[in-house]
Amino acid sequence: MSSAAQLDRAAVEFLLQAMEAPQLQVTAAALSLYPFSLGDVLVKRGYLVPDGHEVVLTSPDLQDRLMSLVWSEDSQGFGYFDAAEGWVKTGHEDIKRFRIDMDRVISSLTRRLDLPSSVSRRMPVANLLWDLGTCRLGRRSKKLPMLFARRLGHPASAQLAQRALRTRPLNEEIVLLTSTPSEQLPPLKVAHVISIQDIIDRRLTLDTNRIAAILDRSIASTPSDRIVLLAGGKEVGFFGSSYSFAKGAHQRRIVQLIYDRYSEGEHPLSVDYVVAELGLRTNARIRDFFKKHPAWGIVLFEKDGKCGFILSGT
Repeated sequence: MSSAAQLDRAAVEFLLQAMEAPQLQVTAAALSLYPFSLGDVLVKRGYLVPDGHEVVLTSPDLQDRLMSLVWSEDSQGFGYFDAAEGWVKTGHEDIKRFRIDMDRVISSLTRRLDLPSSVSRRMPVANLLWDLGTCRLGRRSKKLPMLFARRLGHPASAQLAQRALRTRPLNEEIVLLTSTPSEQLPPLKVAHVISIQDIIDRRLTLDTNRIAAILDRSIASTPSDRIVLLAGGKEVGFFGSSYSFAKGAHQRRIVQLIYDRYSEGEHPLSVDYVVAELGLRTNARIRDFFKKHPAWGIVLFEKDGKCGFILSGT
């Protein structure tokens, strides 16, 4: 069966929903709620792989009790002991458990994206965040780093992903693909976040042109009454005006750091913190890096050991 063969819509939706579960596991009971062919197809194509058996089972007496399952050598099967009925055997097929093979899923998603193979793929956060490598999108001259995350709608997971992304270079523009639906996504200022649920096809494949189009629309539709960073800090949109920092590497790093922390609710920043975080020279003043720049005094300030954007009340 071809790896690029179509899945039916129910199979694609089931897989995307299962990727958002706390564990990358699917039970036979969950699959039984769908047509038989769904689980069969996902297993045959390698998206689901056997992962043992369930150790608990909901009681059949409609009281939602959890029954601990054990293996019986006598009956050569799993079951549980019931005070009224004695030993109750359960079928192997009924308590099978499967694991989502994320390498298989991501390989399908990125088949057309000209990314490195899964052999070199890293997981900055285990079973949550995958580094896919770099990819050229649309007409952009540079390749962009691309990552994949799941469960971004859950605060703890989003925080872990954001913390990992903050360790990357400050001037790096990142595309973060996710299985999380758009309406559940939190604001993550450290990356361009795109839900694959908006652009996936029935071959479980993504298209660079569709990703580039979403990225372009996201940038173009940004309101003019807020602070926006483009191209890793080379350009800042500040309440409708635009300021370029294309030549100063230190300028861009400072602006990016101030913006990242501002996006997370930290503003203004201690000058000592900025100096230490960026490894600037001892006793450096932020103003010294912006001499004669038109943005100084309009966009940025430094006063009483603090620095940041010039906002109302600053």
